[in-house]
Amino acid sequence: MKRLLKFFLVFILSICGVLIAATAILHFVNLNPYRDRIASLTTKAIGRQVNINGDIDINLFPRPEVILNDISIANAKWGTEPVMVSVGHVDATISFLSFFSDPIIIRVVRLNDIALLLERNDQQLGNWIMGTPTPISDTKEEKASRTTEGKVGLPVMVDLAEFSNVAVTVRSPERSDQTY
Repeated sequence: MKRLLKFFLVFILSICGVLIAATAILHFVNLNPYRDRIASLTTKAIGRQVNINGDIDINLFPRPEVILNDISIANAKWGTEPVMVSVGHVDATISFLSFFSDPIIIRVVRLNDIALLLERNDQQLGNWIMGTPTPISDTKEEKASRTTEGKVGLPVMVDLAEFSNVAVTVRSPERSDQTY
């Protein structure tokens, strides 16, 4: 009995040691060398060029948090400006339990210094539509198939979103620019 208790105690302490070491490595690792790889993966996922020009940080204590600085997403190829959206600072606090089950729960996401350009082209296609554009249709069956076709669901819940210093420009061919 004593031997089994000693084995169990050593086993538990070993697992705790590995978890503490992994946490320390993740906390102190510099993610800036992986900036281009992260931007490339995001570019492939949304179909638009994503640039991360600032620092990337991960904080694990007191709660898991991801911090990104100076991010931009390219505009549609037909767009009037090269950049659709730029964000100066993003930080997102993630629920620890989200790492082990669905859905991903983002407790707080903060976006600062946002410049967003929303525009339509002559065919009334919005630049906020990512990926391959589908033709506009009027029948209910075509609309239903278009809304579910080619989309992947990612179960994410956001408890609180905070935005500051936001500038939105709405542009269309038939009107002058509106800035908010």
